[in-house]
Amino acid sequence: MSRLEGISGLEPEKSIFWESLEIIFRWRKFVFVCVTIVCLITAGVVFLLPKWYRASATVLPPERGAVDMNLSNVFRGGVPFLGGELAIPFAASPSDILAAMAQSDAVLLGVVAELSLGKVYGIASTEMLLKVVRGNLLVKTTTEGIVQISYEDKDPQRAYEVVQSVVANLDLVNQRRGSTKARATRFFVEERLKETEKKLQAARDSLKTFQLANRALDLDEQSKALIASAATVKAQVVSDRIALATLKRELSETHPEVQKLEGKIASTEQELKRLEERGSKGSFLGVAMSALPGLSQELAIRMRDVTIQEKLYELLTEQYEQAKIQEAKDTPTISVLDYPRVPEYKIRPKRLKLIMTAFFISLFVSLGMAFTREYFERMRTVDPNRYQAVASLASRIRAELVSPFKKNSRGADGQS
Repeated sequence: MSRLEGISGLEPEKSIFWESLEIIFRWRKFVFVCVTIVCLITAGVVFLLPKWYRASATVLPPERGAVDMNLSNVFRGGVPFLGGELAIPFAASPSDILAAMAQSDAVLLGVVAELSLGKVYGIASTEMLLKVVRGNLLVKTTTEGIVQISYEDKDPQRAYEVVQSVVANLDLVNQRRGSTKARATRFFVEERLKETEKKLQAARDSLKTFQLANRALDLDEQSKALIASAATVKAQVVSDRIALATLKRELSETHPEVQKLEGKIASTEQELKRLEERGSKGSFLGVAMSALPGLSQELAIRMRDVTIQEKLYELLTEQYEQAKIQEAKDTPTISVLDYPRVPEYKIRPKRLKLIMTAFFISLFVSLGMAFTREYFERMRTVDPNRYQAVASLASRIRAELVSPFKKNSRGADGQS
């Protein structure tokens, strides 16, 4: 019976509360010793743990179209697509792509070689070294599209150097990627330019031959204006068809952007057909080419063909030069918002937090042990038979747990 049970007027809940305080007070030395030992051991371990530092940088991905030069920039009036202004449904954003590139082998191998991290970490295997570097590298993308690159290391100077090297190698890899696409674009434009040059020369020869055979024939100003308008529209159709052919190499036939460009081409061709065949309010200048006399109509068609090829050749020549410039330039492709700095403060271990955690855990465990020991002490006094049964069970369990180790020890002695 508790010494508090005889107090008159004391409620059962209050009796349990005061009895608990009594137990805690009785076992205060045990609790104090346990908590103190655990906290001292934790403090010793914590102060032996190495300090870790984190260096960080924030970068912006290249603007759309700045690196991934494609035919949306090469052909005026063409539809923007991959790497330009097209946003493909469910496709990764430029920030996500940049974040993935920062953790790629192409970038990290350059970092490892530049800083000789294999010697620093004492790892000969390239695969294991890349695994360690990726484990310390933190790359995440914010909702605003900013890419944060961080690296953790025991040496603050090394953490700074790794982040700086990752940013530099990321920019270099992105430049090479853009240069490869620009080179492919240049080759494509170069082939189209050669074809157009041949067609232009053939159209000029045809026009020259016709004019020599019909010296007195000429067109009025209105017909010439019609030819110029028709040639402009026709050149646009040719340009769009070239862009469509390239777009189909990147996307499927059913992609919305492919269908959109096909619809634009069909609409432009219908407008051109109305322009060439009949005059109407919807046609350019309201003049039909079919209304011209026979020889004049033939001259108009030949002049139109020359004008189309001239406009297309002029367009391709200009964009061919732009493609060569884009391929050759080595300006940075990513924008660094915050450059890395040598960290001054460690990020871990958080010593106070660890010690306080150990304090509360050891406090609750030691209190639990105190209440358990108090329970069995009372059982031995109040119900000795039950206590003996529990003690016997505990002894058998202890013997079962220890017996395998004793057998192993005897076997080892016998062999020796």
